[in-house]
Amino acid sequence: MTTDTLLYDQNNNIKSITHQYINNLGPSQTLDSGTNYFTMNASNTHPSGYQVIYRKYYQTDAVVENHNLTYDDSNRVILDSMISTTSTEENIKGIHYDYFQDLVVLHIYQVGQFDFLDSISSPGGNFNYFSESYPDGNGWSNKSSSKTEVLTNHDNPFYTAALSKSLGAFYIKENNIDFLSKNLTTLEGFFYTWTTDSRNRVLNGSAPDGSFVKFTYR
Repeated sequence: MTTDTLLYDQNNNIKSITHQYINNLGPSQTLDSGTNYFTMNASNTHPSGYQVIYRKYYQTDAVVENHNLTYDDSNRVILDSMISTTSTEENIKGIHYDYFQDLVVLHIYQVGQFDFLDSISSPGGNFNYFSESYPDGNGWSNKSSSKTEVLTNHDNPFYTAALSKSLGAFYIKENNIDFLSKNLTTLEGFFYTWTTDSRNRVLNGSAPDGSFVKFTYR
């Protein structure tokens, strides 16, 4: 079971995102959890950086990372720079965001490790495809992790035009949450039957395989 909790400030800026994943499939229950804490810049329109604190089920101590965010003249994030980490498993890295029509390409640099390329396709401003690639000596080879999404007719509860433009691709990469799309997608390829409230907000959805999604508004 996965739970994502988003907290906003009085200006409707995201203060933090907490992610918890509970796995009950193995011989014992395991928990992965983490929180991103965002620091707003002086103009109070988008974060200048963030701190992420996370712990995987096999780790005794939590890992703390600090990042700076850089934007272009259109307020789109173009660089996510890790400035420190307590991790013994991951090196300092930077992620460059390049924007093309209906496509965002992320170039991930890690000290002492392979570079990676991530591609986020968004025709018409709606996220529909994500893929990861790595250098194999003959160019870029696709990794096994890729996914295709299909749009629904329902509004995306996370969407705002400003957030989609500035940080939509970042949140898909960092938190696996779609702030980019105006419409709700099928979520990991599963076709959900959605239930809405009197304000036409999506409340929950169920998929044929038993998967269940619930949105809580406060």
